[in-house]
Amino acid sequence: MEPLIVPTARGRYAALFVLNLVLLIASLWLLAWPQVRDTPTGLLGGVATLFMVASAPLLLWQVFDRRPFLIVDERGIFYRPFGVGVIPWSAIADIHLKSVTGTTLIDLELVRPEEWLARSSVIHRAAAWLNHLMGYPDFSLNFSRIAARPELVFERMQQFHSAFRLPSATR
Repeated sequence: MEPLIVPTARGRYAALFVLNLVLLIASLWLLAWPQVRDTPTGLLGGVATLFMVASAPLLLWQVFDRRPFLIVDERGIFYRPFGVGVIPWSAIADIHLKSVTGTTLIDLELVRPEEWLARSSVIHRAAAWLNHLMGYPDFSLNFSRIAARPELVFERMQQFHSAFRLPSATR
């Protein structure tokens, strides 16, 4: 079976970078005027400007980042935001496709999610905590940053899951 390798949605990050630059230039132009800068909202404008300056290199990094964002193959699922490496098929009990407020998620139901959560990145643990508060699983693939159709990825995951979910000793 052919592996599925999905890159980051670099075009989206390029558009966000351009928008960020336009807003940054507009913000700097507004803050150059004393009647804007000296108002109570001038401080808020300064903070927003600093945020745009700080986010520009991060957005630019995403535009040029060529590393795979998602890999689905015989070993399991690699989803970069999880920060755990490859989750083997034997650790995945089930896979669900959900549509939630305008975005599509693929939820992974893991056999021992607490073990994988302990190994995940700090950012993912925070996101998982928020997901848990909203009633979602700890491990969900969000397609806002992926350049692929969720239905096709879900179909491929199901194919691999049914073919490789059993430990190799029992095949």
